Amino acid sequence: MSETVKNLVLINDHAVDSGGAARVALRQARQLARRGYAVPFFAAVGPADPAQLPGVHLHVLGQKDIVGNPSRVGAMTQGLWNRTAGRELGRLLDTLNPRDTLVHLHSWSKALSSSVVRVAAARGYGIVCTSHDFFSACPNGGFFDYPAGAACTRKPLGLSCLTRNCDSRHAVHKLWRVARQVVQHTAGGIPASIGTYICPSRLAREIIEPYLPRTARVVVLPAAVPKPPTPPAPDAERDGIVFVGRLSPEKGAFLHAEASRLAGVPAVFIGDGSLRDTLRQQFPEASLLGWMDADALHRRIARSLATVFPSLWYETQGLVVYEAAALGVASIVATRTAVTEFVTDGVSGLHFQQGSVQSLAAALRRMTADREAALAMGRSAREAWSRSSLATEEGVCEQLSALYEDALQRHHHSRA
Repeated sequence: MSETVKNLVLINDHAVDSGGAARVALRQARQLARRGYAVPFFAAVGPADPAQLPGVHLHVLGQKDIVGNPSRVGAMTQGLWNRTAGRELGRLLDTLNPRDTLVHLHSWSKALSSSVVRVAAARGYGIVCTSHDFFSACPNGGFFDYPAGAACTRKPLGLSCLTRNCDSRHAVHKLWRVARQVVQHTAGGIPASIGTYICPSRLAREIIEPYLPRTARVVVLPAAVPKPPTPPAPDAERDGIVFVGRLSPEKGAFLHAEASRLAGVPAVFIGDGSLRDTLRQQFPEASLLGWMDADALHRRIARSLATVFPSLWYETQGLVVYEAAALGVASIVATRTAVTEFVTDGVSGLHFQQGSVQSLAAALRRMTADREAALAMGRSAREAWSRSSLATEEGVCEQLSALYEDALQRHHHSRA
């Protein structure tokens, strides 16, 4: 007998907006609850705001993530196998029925660990996973070699991977990441236990699909980016190019500072991270504005001529570029990143050669030298955003609902 999905258990490390994965998971939880699903939201780190999640049933453990855990031994143990998370998710799932329930996994590597997947699979639940990163395959989650400052093409857990210190910290930390990956692949059941993968871009699917089970369905479905409440700014008020995101090596923050100096264009950074002090010392002319709340961030983007997305790693979607487009702001984006699927070079923004200071500097000069062309690109970006299915959460939720029904039927068929 065919069943339909009634309950959706959304799993994410954080129940607060801590970045891309959490933002998408929380938005989807709200929209799915509006659509009439019962939506338990299971997370390690809070506190969650029930007023922001009407109709969502919150199950937050009150734990720290592994970075915030004051005990390094405790953090390492938690990252390998979070027993509490597994036990508590089991109690929640025991109140539901796998015949009409799916588990949707968003993130697990920062706090929950793969214990939650093991528990869900052992109880017979179908699992859908959104690949916000590449932790299903890659030990550091990004297919990125930090010491080299470039994307990594090594086979995960192959000999060249195991013998290369690609970690952002040190070789010992890489060994711990490898151990976590082995635990995840064996006891944790990732990726073997996951029947459906959602990739936010074609590039993300291209990168991750070779390492997923052949029986898994892999679907490209970008996350919705609804229009920010801030209106687009008048053309006369637009000025400057802004970087938005973590000030970290893989995000290309240092690259942007170097290119801005070479181009003679002011460098403006919104965000924080490990490179903050280095940027302040080596590029005193740069404006480091720190993190802003959502309203202030959108107002600042709306007053910009363009945003810059100089990431050195692949990314999986790049939400800030879509948010900028919704505000009528064009973007300068690195080649071989997922956002090039949205930004048309010379029409709704500019592409530059990933990792090249000279190429980025040329793009910065071009964008600032012809103001009218830059404004026209911003209008084109907004038109592209408004034509896409991503402009409304309802549109993406409709596609999710169809995907859930298919995932549940596939899971029941595989167990018949």
